[in-house]
Amino acid sequence: MPRKSDKHLPEYLLWRETSDGVRAYKMFARMSAAKLAEGRESYSASVLCGAITFESDISINNNFVSHLARELMENDKRFKEFFKVRGTSWGPLFEAVRA
Repeated sequence: MPRKSDKHLPEYLLWRETSDGVRAYKMFARMSAAKLAEGRESYSASVLCGAITFESDISINNNFVSHLARELMENDKRFKEFFKVRGTSWGPLFEAVRA
């Protein structure tokens, strides 16, 4: 379950249902897979989000970066420890946005 202090999750879930949210997640997953294929054991979610903003017209709220990382970690077990996240109290949060 989300931490009680996670006030940005509802806003993130709404954004993920928009076309920008869907495109951003796909780009985030693709770029993460490319870094994994390069042999990286971990990478910065923030850097990937910056690259998405640079390469597209999508602006990603900084409060959503950790949610993108956690969603990818939950959806694809290859990324289980690819991103550094604070705490481990999160669980299956993203049922609503799985495609």
